[in-house]
Amino acid sequence: MEDNFVHIEREPVTQESFDKLYRKSEGKLHLNDKLKDKFNCSTDKLWRRISSVFPIVAALRYYNFREKFVNDILAGITVGLFQIPHALAFALLASVNVENGLYTSIWPVMLYAIFGTSMHASIGTSAVVCMFTRSIVDREVEKYEGTVSSNSSLSSGLLNNSEFMNYKENVALNIGFLCGISLLMFGILKTTFIAHLLSEPFLKAFTSAAAVHIIISQLPLVLGINIKTHGGVFKIVNICRAIINNLTYIKGLTLLTAVVTIIVLLLFKEFVNEKFKSRFRIPIPAELLVVILAVTISATTVLHREVTIIGHISGMIPQPAIPNLSGCQTYLLDSFVLAIFMYANNATMSRIFAKKHNYMVNYNQESFAHGICNFVGSFFHCIPVSISPRRSMVLSLMNTKTTLTGIYIGLFMLVITVISRFVFQYLPIVTLSAIMMVAMQGLLLQIFDVIKYLRTNKFEFFIWLCTFSATLLLDFTFGMLIGIGASLIAVVVQTQLADGFKLDRMIESKIMVEHKKYQGTAGISGIKIFRFQSNLYYANAEIFRNKLYHQTVNPRKLLKYIKKQVKKMQKQLKEAGGLQKNTTETIKNGISGDENINKTSLPKKEVSNQNSITVTSDIPAISVAYGNVKNRSISTVSRNMYDQDGISRQESVAVSLSSNISNLTFEPEMTDPDDGQEYITDRKYESMRKVHHVIVDFSTVNYIDLTGAKMLGQISSEYGNVNIKLFLASCSPDIQKTMRHAGVLDTIPADCMFIDLYDAIAIAKQAGLTSICQQNADVVVSVDEKF
Repeated sequence: MEDNFVHIEREPVTQESFDKLYRKSEGKLHLNDKLKDKFNCSTDKLWRRISSVFPIVAALRYYNFREKFVNDILAGITVGLFQIPHALAFALLASVNVENGLYTSIWPVMLYAIFGTSMHASIGTSAVVCMFTRSIVDREVEKYEGTVSSNSSLSSGLLNNSEFMNYKENVALNIGFLCGISLLMFGILKTTFIAHLLSEPFLKAFTSAAAVHIIISQLPLVLGINIKTHGGVFKIVNICRAIINNLTYIKGLTLLTAVVTIIVLLLFKEFVNEKFKSRFRIPIPAELLVVILAVTISATTVLHREVTIIGHISGMIPQPAIPNLSGCQTYLLDSFVLAIFMYANNATMSRIFAKKHNYMVNYNQESFAHGICNFVGSFFHCIPVSISPRRSMVLSLMNTKTTLTGIYIGLFMLVITVISRFVFQYLPIVTLSAIMMVAMQGLLLQIFDVIKYLRTNKFEFFIWLCTFSATLLLDFTFGMLIGIGASLIAVVVQTQLADGFKLDRMIESKIMVEHKKYQGTAGISGIKIFRFQSNLYYANAEIFRNKLYHQTVNPRKLLKYIKKQVKKMQKQLKEAGGLQKNTTETIKNGISGDENINKTSLPKKEVSNQNSITVTSDIPAISVAYGNVKNRSISTVSRNMYDQDGISRQESVAVSLSSNISNLTFEPEMTDPDDGQEYITDRKYESMRKVHHVIVDFSTVNYIDLTGAKMLGQISSEYGNVNIKLFLASCSPDIQKTMRHAGVLDTIPADCMFIDLYDAIAIAKQAGLTSICQQNADVVVSVDEKF
């Protein structure tokens, strides 16, 4: 039966004594030792370094050819079949030649197989990244059009305009180049935490708005109408206005082709694949089937004369060339923002597959790998690349074991690129547009997540709404920046609303719980326990103090009460006519901190006359005759005073009052008539004076800055002024280090910091027994004049 109970019996221990016994010494290595350890080379160390930079080396070392080769090559061919229509469609989405999409499916995929650590990440063209790239390209083309004063249509006309197509391709390559540099810097400097600012509501809102952008951008091609390219802010509004103005020019056969394509795709995706998913290991590549069907019909009928087709494809593998970076300074910020999104998207997808298949992913290496893919890919005419969720899911379903699958995918796409000039030249462009629109189905359905955020967390709803609205109405870069800004605002506001509450002990189980949320609790006599559920730093330090004072004892209000009561007593005694003028002035000086008071400390004097008011102080004692005073009750008021040099001195004023003087009573009021604030009644004062210790539980605080540490010192001083001790429990070593460097440990001594909450309670109970006995005799309150 004893195993069913939790029973711990030990002596309470402070943090200092515990650290002296068990804390390991923090010995720092000498610079020579650090350099020696850094550059010391051994076989194991060299192997770890090489495999960390080139993970494919470790994959090859432990590669089981017999078990993994067949599965990996089948997975490579399968994903390659999915990648063919994606490469063509998303290149069109990025507003570049379809050949660029094919090139992007070769070199970056192979590079990721060498440098990547996620076994199921399929690198290549990605819808959202391509749409982001298009938004930058269209904006730059609009500027370029104004420069060359061209009035030609820039929708389908650009497909045959080599000058504009070359310019657009160069901008897209520059974006990949700049994104690659940003991602490389993230990985090398290990600053990938930047991307963690992008929360789930942010990513879902951004990708959902991007899906709307993609669908609307493809509407002109689906309807068969030519409109001018629009870029920059309010692009969606301008495109919709142009579509409405050109509705009379809709081509019926083009629209029919799009509708049939969409129906076939939805039929396969929603019915065939769903119905037979238990029989097939992987879903049927409906997009590839639609492409083959469209090419066949277009080539064998007059369809290729009625609708716009891809046309000539070179089918050649271009030689590497350095991108022309002229003018790239205008989209440096856009490329940096896109790089942040790339990393966040890649990290999110990699984390999902790593968790599903139980392996580790190095996110700094992932950033480095994606940087290499974009940077080097830009020299091989590749547009910006990222993880494709759909193709990665196929790799996950096929349970690939290594990144070598990327090599097989790249080789397969290399063959497809060579033969593409014989296969895809009759492919209708509207078919690719329809494929892209159907591919956005899942992202569009994410819009309904806003209902979940609205019901569960208003901050997440705020982030979602700001990001979605800005991305949809303005542009991708503005959407990212505004979304990140909204996320930071939400974090700051949440720290401002950080919760702090008083802890009480369950009567039966002795567990410490929040007193308002559980029944059957009881407080500990003379002790108030407070827990703050947030980090303590400059943004919420004042909030921490206010919540602490509200939930425990407010020393400022207690001081105010004492000062006002003394003034009232002084006034009533004066009205009684028994207090001499010089005594009144002396008492005033003792309460107000008059600098004319003699600072010389003299021995305390005792006056035996019962019919007198005795003022006992470290300054010269004063005895004042007063008649008909019986049954004295002595109340001592002790206060800190500061001279001009800031040196504090203690003064105590003991005023003997008769308990039977009727006019020395104070009627309780809800509002203080002097300042309109809360009025402290005598009953509430007595309740506050019973508290001798306040314990702050730091078990939920992970971080404290200099401002927070100094705030703790101020709080300890203010509690000390009213003879209440502040104890800190469960402070982490980092918190102790910050407090030590802030000089707070001079105010909060080491014996006031404890390893655990129950240690602090035990010591506070022992110290409280003596404190309570003293307070029953005379109440001691310190008044800080500087407060």
